[in-house]
Amino acid sequence: MRSITQYLAVVLVIFISQNVLGQEKYERQIERLNAQKENIEIQEKQALKQEVKDINRRMEKGDLTLAEAKLLKAEVAKKRALNIEERIAIIDNKISLLQRNEGKLIEVDSLSKDEKFALELDNDDDFIFGIHVSRRNRNVKYDKKTYSDLVLAFGLNNALIHGESFADSPYKFFGSRFFEIGYAWNTRVFRNKGWLRFKYGFSFQFNGLKPTENRFFDVDIDEFGIRRVNLTTLPDENGEPRELFKSKYRMDSFIIPLHLEFGEAEKKEYGNYTRFDKHNNFKFGIGGYFGFNYSNRQKVFIASRKDLLATYATGNNSQNRRTIFGLSSYAGFGDMSLYFKYELTQIFDGPSVKQNNVSLGLRFDL
Repeated sequence: MRSITQYLAVVLVIFISQNVLGQEKYERQIERLNAQKENIEIQEKQALKQEVKDINRRMEKGDLTLAEAKLLKAEVAKKRALNIEERIAIIDNKISLLQRNEGKLIEVDSLSKDEKFALELDNDDDFIFGIHVSRRNRNVKYDKKTYSDLVLAFGLNNALIHGESFADSPYKFFGSRFFEIGYAWNTRVFRNKGWLRFKYGFSFQFNGLKPTENRFFDVDIDEFGIRRVNLTTLPDENGEPRELFKSKYRMDSFIIPLHLEFGEAEKKEYGNYTRFDKHNNFKFGIGGYFGFNYSNRQKVFIASRKDLLATYATGNNSQNRRTIFGLSSYAGFGDMSLYFKYELTQIFDGPSVKQNNVSLGLRFDL
């Protein structure tokens, strides 16, 4: 679980940095454009001075009369004034486009065959990092109904035990955690409305339980092959009590989540294509998941009087590989949501005490 937490920390740093860098990039673009406006007037005035010098030189040589020189000076002055006006207007339009489209400039030159190949970290079009090849003459789909997201979720995990109060749970509330990573597609249900989407994909989920009060899971298989899993206290050794340094049980599964997602999505027109923008809007998803449990592991660390650690682990057991299914829901704004899961399948099969995983945490759709 520690390695999973470390990976999660790295991904979260990348995600936060991506948003910060995206905002900085947008602000830097505006600053550069404003600086270009100031440079335009300087450039055109310097060019005008050089042209006037050339006209004076020609007049001194006798190539131009005074009247012809005045006429040429008026023409180049008018040309440079128009250049300043039109070049500044172009910059102002770019700034307006950036502000209106929240930092995204729209490519309008569909005839150009120029390509850009770069290794970059970007915020436009949800590109996070990697090798980016931009083809200006690529065909843009007019209406894109399906989008994809990297899904990351983490938080607290515990168990609802049949006949017992949740407050009396034998598992640590903050020590028992879950982690989920996967990929999801989000498809708009209606053609001209974006308030309802169907979200589907695949994920790997890791549910952990840490027993309290010096206990661990004892797995017994009797002569009839019936498997029982029970919590038991670490027995004494030579009449002296032993202390558990750490006891944890982890269940790894592959799941297929299916959700109906509700939330406002604003329709935006971008010239030759249209998009439904749901970023920063409230969203609510409800559905469930199914899959299979492919690994169950228990690790027990026993501390001796000499502070030495001995490790006992129960690894993959073919009897543990079984189908699982559950209910899930999320609600939030933008990329972040509050995430809830309840597994309808019992944690342990057979005559063991009926227990079901329940999870609450944060979900990121990146």
